[in-house]
Amino acid sequence: MILLTLNAVFAAAFLIAGRNAVRRGWPFVLHGWTLVRAHADAPDARQNVERRRVIGEGGRFLIGGLLWLGAGAVELAAGVYFAVQTIRLLTV
Repeated sequence: MILLTLNAVFAAAFLIAGRNAVRRGWPFVLHGWTLVRAHADAPDARQNVERRRVIGEGGRFLIGGLLWLGAGAVELAAGVYFAVQTIRLLTV
């Protein structure tokens, strides 16, 4: 019975944390991708210092968002694993 409870608690915690990580990471990915795409297509992107700075900021936003999404995917996978283990323990 204690394993069932612990698995259910871990499943809920990981699913909630994963959802929050995905919700937090997605705006960073969108904002970073928009900054990089808008300024990298300019003809003076390599010479203009301000454009290079904005592209660098966009890249950092993009990397941060991708890391948040990766962490969210791992947490969601762990939540699904513990949920499956909880269901398996219910049927035993």
